[in-house]
Amino acid sequence: MVAERVTYHSRTPSGEPSDNLSGLVARPLIDSNFVPRDRFIILGHATGSTPGDLNTADAWFILANLFAARGYLVVAADNYGRGATSEAEETYLMANQTAHNTLDLVRQVLDDTEFTAVYSGREAAVIGYSQGGHTAMAVWLMEKLQGFDDLDISRVYAGGAPHNLFETVRGVLSHLDDSCESAYCEYVDEDTTVPFATDRILPALLSYTDTELTVDDLVIDDQLTATFISGFLSNDAKYDNLKALLQLNSFTGINNIDVLSGSNTEINLYHSNYDRLVPVANTNELFALLDAGFTVDYHQSRCNSEGYETIFNTTDRVGLVHTLCGLSVLNDVMEDLQ
Repeated sequence: MVAERVTYHSRTPSGEPSDNLSGLVARPLIDSNFVPRDRFIILGHATGSTPGDLNTADAWFILANLFAARGYLVVAADNYGRGATSEAEETYLMANQTAHNTLDLVRQVLDDTEFTAVYSGREAAVIGYSQGGHTAMAVWLMEKLQGFDDLDISRVYAGGAPHNLFETVRGVLSHLDDSCESAYCEYVDEDTTVPFATDRILPALLSYTDTELTVDDLVIDDQLTATFISGFLSNDAKYDNLKALLQLNSFTGINNIDVLSGSNTEINLYHSNYDRLVPVANTNELFALLDAGFTVDYHQSRCNSEGYETIFNTTDRVGLVHTLCGLSVLNDVMEDLQ
């Protein structure tokens, strides 16, 4: 098995050309008996992961190696702001930016004849959990909407993801405002969930888009300000551009989904009802949207057994069920992609 860091030509989050983005390409060692696979794998990494760093403690680097050891070519782009571009803000949950970058790396790999002995065809499986699950849906949508002739995403595995980023953020604010009335704010844990908004979601959106806001307008001493919370929830026009960006990076309100009708992609969704970190309503809504026109398997029993319920009732450790579900999803994917 060979795993290597690559750099590739793509674009910055603001749209300028860049040759400095990085990622991981992993492939099996082959001999005269090796039969090339007719599908390769695109990985969308989870929060905190940088596959291109080739760190043996990085879960998504390990996962790429496991798939490569099974004979697959694996492509995993580092988000802009990680790896070779680590001096910049990460494009955290920014759908179009991460999809553009990922597909640009895929094009470079598919154009490289070095990999033709490993992969023969045009099909791909996209796999991601949590932040990576959001990326997986973004990559699938962009590939289908833009129609890449040399690529056909035949399977998507997306688990534990904030598919409705707008409602997920709004749920955090509703919880802090003591006005929770939806499934998106029921299990919010301030110590764990608020930092995702203050340290990752808001800095990314405000760094690369013009909302006439800065992080300092919304966050003081690592806490969301009362002015921001009340203004956002009361529909103050000051936050309209930010709300629009959150909606743009959400998938449960896609209004041109009919354009994708006839897609041959098999979509596999996973989420635990007991996930305190990312509310299950995200995937429930996405399934309801896609089920009418696509081949969707929502594996609702996978992370919702009595064991998961017991863990939920015996510990309030926020990310535990989320992480265990991720491991279960990846176990299923490993079995599917023998």
